Amino acid sequence: MHLDELLALDLLADFSAVLVPQAVWAEVDHHRPEALRHAEVSVSQTMVQVEADPAVDTLIQTLSLRAGKQAAIRLARQRPNAILLTDDAAARLAAEGLSLSVHGTLGILIRAIRRGQRTPQEVIGLLESIPA
Repeated sequence: MHLDELLALDLLADFSAVLVPQAVWAEVDHHRPEALRHAEVSVSQTMVQVEADPAVDTLIQTLSLRAGKQAAIRLARQRPNAILLTDDAAARLAAEGLSLSVHGTLGILIRAIRRGQRTPQEVIGLLESIPA
């Protein structure tokens, strides 16, 4: 949602897939439905298999993660080369505790500079456009 707010959702276009768990899809559809229908980025709603996983279950309970974050972490855990995209500090902590690759909006913006998708000045402009 934050990348869409910054008009930078296109930065996900070069990922092989953008998978969105149903719980996250519902949240995005409620708050920013246009983000799910971006012309340059193909996002796919996906079901997440909920399997007993003591490490995940403990972190979810300890950090009081909501359904969307839980589903995203479980999905990333089930896909070995996945990158979890979240700006939620607790979800990032859980992902790092599970040795998952995790990035937030800033990580995607820095990646965009490295890949030549945006200049440093463009990224600074995007960051300055964030409401106080």
